[in-house]
Amino acid sequence: MNGSSGLGLRCTETAIGGVGNTDADLLLSVSYSATVQCRNNGGKIVDVKTQVTAASSSDDDTDVRNGTLFVSAISSSSPSEQSFKDAARCPNGNWDKLISGTPSVSSYSYTLTFHGYSLPAITLP
Repeated sequence: MNGSSGLGLRCTETAIGGVGNTDADLLLSVSYSATVQCRNNGGKIVDVKTQVTAASSSDDDTDVRNGTLFVSAISSSSPSEQSFKDAARCPNGNWDKLISGTPSVSSYSYTLTFHGYSLPAITLP
């Protein structure tokens, strides 16, 4: 896991030896959060609960050769500020939506599950 790049996450490629001829699927799920405030024409500000937008990316394009599983890189891009604003609910349509602070990654998970198995062989974090 490379950590965050801006708000996007990228997991680098790797190779896992000794897997025989078993392929696998990857899944990267990321939850992003931001606090949105609503402001009316009089300047009154009302806090809205933190909005969480989930993004996921999957890859079933792993490659098995001679007992080694070659796992490709996988990434998730952060949602736009407009996505957070669209998810927020203000009292009515006369309020402006503002992002308060900086959006952040609130959680992520990376799983690699071999074909034929129901539970992942690798789970991060």
